[in-house]
Amino acid sequence: MSQDIIEDRQALVQQTCQWIEGLYAHFNLEIKVAGEASEEEMSLNITGKDAGLMIEGLGMGQGQMISTLQTVTSAFLQRHGWRAPLRIDALSYRKKREESLAAVAKVLGDKVAATGKAITVLGMNSFDRRAVHSGLQNDARVTTESEGGGVMRRLKVR
Repeated sequence: MSQDIIEDRQALVQQTCQWIEGLYAHFNLEIKVAGEASEEEMSLNITGKDAGLMIEGLGMGQGQMISTLQTVTSAFLQRHGWRAPLRIDALSYRKKREESLAAVAKVLGDKVAATGKAITVLGMNSFDRRAVHSGLQNDARVTTESEGGGVMRRLKVR
């Protein structure tokens, strides 16, 4: 891999971190953003005095502000030529959420396997659905699929 590409990637990570910090500074929120990028993904982590607000969501729902920031930041990155997935976390919230959803996935898988009846789960955002899909992908007893579209998208475990 060319050193220029790596340096350009690092420069874009730094620019993105500064852009997010500046965005939140307009609201008098103190956060720090650090990140790294590979060919496969850019990963950003938010810390600082007001990082907890990213999780609480200022009335938006737990974790919703992180998802919204990820959508806006993805648009920013696409304007700068970035096409790989973006992952934003704050105070390891998403990591903890993934672990919690893996436990939920196991319970769902066990219940479906025991009863033979499919379970449909509503109200999950794409991050949560993906975590349940991943949590059950190696369970040969069940399959998962997402159905519907938009806010009506749901997860089915069979």
